[in-house]
Amino acid sequence: MRKAPFALGSTGLLAVFATAGACTTYGDEVIPPPFSTGLPEEEPLSSLEPEQVRQLCDAAEDFTVKQHEKPLVRHGFCFMEAVPSLAALQASGVDEESLRAECLNMVLECLESGVEVPPTECPERMECEVTVAELERCIDDTYRKIRDLPHCDDITIDDEFWEMARVPDSCDRILEECPDEL
Repeated sequence: MRKAPFALGSTGLLAVFATAGACTTYGDEVIPPPFSTGLPEEEPLSSLEPEQVRQLCDAAEDFTVKQHEKPLVRHGFCFMEAVPSLAALQASGVDEESLRAECLNMVLECLESGVEVPPTECPERMECEVTVAELERCIDDTYRKIRDLPHCDDITIDDEFWEMARVPDSCDRILEECPDEL
């Protein structure tokens, strides 16, 4: 089993989002509505009571397991794992057909070995000043990006692989202010 490479920090909360309510279709898959912890959106994470932190962690953990059953998410994590090798191949001057073939080999090998859901460690309290809404938006944007990663037959020699692997801008404040908590 491979650990999902997009999990950030010790809790892995940025690598998950939760579902509730109606869903929309994305290809052959059902995509959940925006992540919602059910907590007040304007509330800073540092203001959450221990039971609210647990609620946030439980929602994230439950959904992580469900999301990793989805082919688009598993593919996205495997593609992310291949990015360093793809960037190196690209820099070496490999042709586009070879780049696509190597991408496919790496992604298939990863998919066959499985993508392990990282365990979520939930603190009793959080010191982070970002709001619940900021965390929810970051998680939504992260999974949207993972679902939208290209398939190997769609990549080109001119693609910016490191930009594909970059955490969404909506996560910048979280990574800046609370990298050890999330």
